[in-house]
Amino acid sequence: MSQATTKAVALCRVSTSKQRLYGNSLEAQEKRILEAANILNVLLPDDYIWRKDVSSRKGKNLKRKDIMEIFATCKNDRKIKYFIVDEPDRFMRSIEEYYWWKVEFKQIGVKLVFAHKPLASDDDQNHIFDELIDVYRAESSNQERSRKANDKMQARIDDGYYPGYCRTGYKKSDMKGLHVPDEPQFTLLQTAYRDVVYGRKTVREATEWLAENGFRLKSGKKFDINKLKRVLKEPYYYGAVTMGKNFKINEHGRHQPMVTKEEWEVANRIARGIKAKFTVKRHNPQFPLNGLLCQECYFGANSKQGKFTGYEHSNGKKGNSLKRYQRYHCRNCGKSFLRDELHEEMSTFIDNVKLDDTHKQELIASLRKAWSDIEQEALDKVRRLQTKLDLAEAQKMKLILSLAENPELKKDLQEIITLKKEEINIITGELESAQDIEADFNEFVEFSLDFVDNLKTNWWSLDHEDRVRCEQLLFPQFLRVNEKRKVSTPEISAIYRYGKNKKTPVGALNAISGGPGGTRTLDTLLKRQVL
Repeated sequence: MSQATTKAVALCRVSTSKQRLYGNSLEAQEKRILEAANILNVLLPDDYIWRKDVSSRKGKNLKRKDIMEIFATCKNDRKIKYFIVDEPDRFMRSIEEYYWWKVEFKQIGVKLVFAHKPLASDDDQNHIFDELIDVYRAESSNQERSRKANDKMQARIDDGYYPGYCRTGYKKSDMKGLHVPDEPQFTLLQTAYRDVVYGRKTVREATEWLAENGFRLKSGKKFDINKLKRVLKEPYYYGAVTMGKNFKINEHGRHQPMVTKEEWEVANRIARGIKAKFTVKRHNPQFPLNGLLCQECYFGANSKQGKFTGYEHSNGKKGNSLKRYQRYHCRNCGKSFLRDELHEEMSTFIDNVKLDDTHKQELIASLRKAWSDIEQEALDKVRRLQTKLDLAEAQKMKLILSLAENPELKKDLQEIITLKKEEINIITGELESAQDIEADFNEFVEFSLDFVDNLKTNWWSLDHEDRVRCEQLLFPQFLRVNEKRKVSTPEISAIYRYGKNKKTPVGALNAISGGPGGTRTLDTLLKRQVL
C-alpha cells in the first residue's frame, strides 16, 4: 500500500482546556498515533490531526464540532481510509454514539482504529469484544466521575456554599463558594428590586433607573430588562442555593440575601407576568382571639352566631388628641371588650391550667402509645436496612473470593469491590440513623412536656391554625367568654387540672358534662392531634 495514495486523519482529545495547557496528554497521544500511522503505512499530514479540548460525555457527541469537521474532511478527500484515535475514551464516552459514528465513517470508506491496536480486524471476535468492553468502561467511568462530582457539589450546596459563578451584585470572597455584596452594585440592584416588588416602579422603569445611576455588568455592558427579569426569578437573591433541577435546594445559603423570600415570591410572579392572587387576611395576628365564642349568644337562641372579632377604632379627634383603641366585639349581640383586657383574662385562665404531676407518667405512657406507629415504621426500616446490609456484605465477600480465584480479572473486580464498599458505607450510615428511635422519642416527650408545662407562653406563640388544633385537644368543648369578660370552658384535657380548685376532678372545671373520658380517649386525641 503506497503512502502517497492512502491517507489517515487523527484526533487527539482532552476534556478541558486546563488539561491541554498543563498536561502532556495531547503530545503523548500524538506520538502513539504517529507510530500507528507508520505501522499502517499511511500518510498523516499535520493539518489532518485535530488537537482539541472538548467534552465527550454521553449526549454531547452527535453534533460535536470536531467530529463533524473530521467527517466532512473524509468525505472530501477519498484517499482517507483510516481515522486514528489513541483509545476509545479519547474518541467519546458513549456506547450508543460511539457505534453510530463508527458506522457513519464506515459508510464513507473510513475505518476507525486505535493507536494501541492499529492492525486489529473488525472480523476478529476477540477484538469486537475488547472494543465493546473498552467503550463500556469509558461510559461507566464518565458516569462515575459525574456522580461523584454531583455528590461533591450537593455537599457544598448543603453546607450553604454556591458552586456557580458570582451573581450580579455579588463578588468572590476569600472563601471558595461564598460570595459577598459588591458595592455599590448590590445596593443599587436591591433598591431597584424592591421598587418593583412594592409597585414603585415597573420592571422597565427599574431597568432605566439602574442605567441612569451607573449600574453596569462586570463586562461593562448595560443591564437590560431581560437580565433584570432573570434576577427577579432567581432564588439565590433571597438566600437560596441550588444548581438546577438535578440538585436539592438549600434555602439557607451562607451569602447575604438581597431580599426576603416573600419579596422574591412577589418579584417572581411579576417577572413571569403572573398576576398576584387576591387573598383575604382572615387571621389578623393583632387579634389572636378572633373566633372566641360568646357564651350568651353561641349557646343561646342564636346558636353558632356569637363569635368575637377584633377591630380598631379611634375617638374621632385630630392631632395630639387622637387616640386609637383595639377591641373585640361579638358579631351577634355587639358587646365589646378592650383587646388587652381580654388577653389578660385569657392569660389568667390559661395560667391556672396546670399539668397534674400525678398524671405526668400517665401522659408519658400515652405518648409512648401514640408514638408506637412511628416507632413501628422505624423498626421496619431498620429491618429492611439490616437485610440490605447483610446482602451487600455477602456480595462483597463473593467478589473477594472471586478475585482470589481469577487474578486476571483483578482490575475489573477491584473496581466493583470499591463500589460495593461505598454502598455498604451508605447503608451503614442510614442504619445508624434509623436505629436512634429512642432518642427521637425522648425529644418528642421533652417537647410535649415543655408545651404542657408552659402552656401560657406557648399558647400566644402559636399561629391561628395551630392554636385552633391545640384548643380542640386541650379544651374539647371550646373556650368562651361571658358578658362579665370571664373566660371559661366546661371541660379540659385529662392531662391537666385547674389550679384554683384542687378538688376539681381532673379534666373538668365544673359540673357541666364532665370527666376526662379515660386513658383510651387521651391516647386517641394524642394520635390524632399531637402527631
